[in-house]
Amino acid sequence: MTVLEWLNHRPAYAGRVAAFASWELLPWILNAQRSGIACNGEGPPIAQPATERERALNDFAAELPPYWGATRFDAPTGLGALEYLRSHHPRVLYVMLGETDEWAHGRRYDLYLDSAYRNDRFIRQLWETAQRMPEYAGRTALLLATDHGRGDGAADWTDHGRKIPAAERIWMAAMGPGVPALGVRANVTVTQSQLAATVAALLGEDYVREQPKAAPALPIANR
Repeated sequence: MTVLEWLNHRPAYAGRVAAFASWELLPWILNAQRSGIACNGEGPPIAQPATERERALNDFAAELPPYWGATRFDAPTGLGALEYLRSHHPRVLYVMLGETDEWAHGRRYDLYLDSAYRNDRFIRQLWETAQRMPEYAGRTALLLATDHGRGDGAADWTDHGRKIPAAERIWMAAMGPGVPALGVRANVTVTQSQLAATVAALLGEDYVREQPKAAPALPIANR
């Protein structure tokens, strides 16, 4: 059971966990039917548009070409997540962007860098939007991570997986109340598997206690 599903089944978070992604497999990854998490991974970024702004966002998304089949560009994913934040006020919001991976697989380093820049811009917009909202200002943490690394040479930078040793290296970042400003860390071994318990710990919950197989939280959560 993912930490998102675990939280969504707890009274304080029921119906207030949401996930947006550019990858159409998101509802299956999070087992949307069982977990009850509001998942949006393909098609219109707003499932039930109620305003002209939301309908315009869906119209914009519909005009984008299906360049990678059902996998969409990051723009509608990010804009949909921002709109959901404004209108539904979730307590936990997960956003998975995917263009950098797609462009890298296509050996388009120029567009890989361009999409990374736009991802940075979205992260800033997400944070600043939250800080303008009384529900989130001064009481919201932000966790960032990549789901995998990439090869570190000219021949394999486009790929990842078991045959690409460098792909096991990723980066993570955290900020917000309860997260000490430690700067860039060195000589500290942490793993992506620790993010689940960290999300829970930042909310004052103990995921490891109920999911003993989970890795411990990162040594940053102080709530």
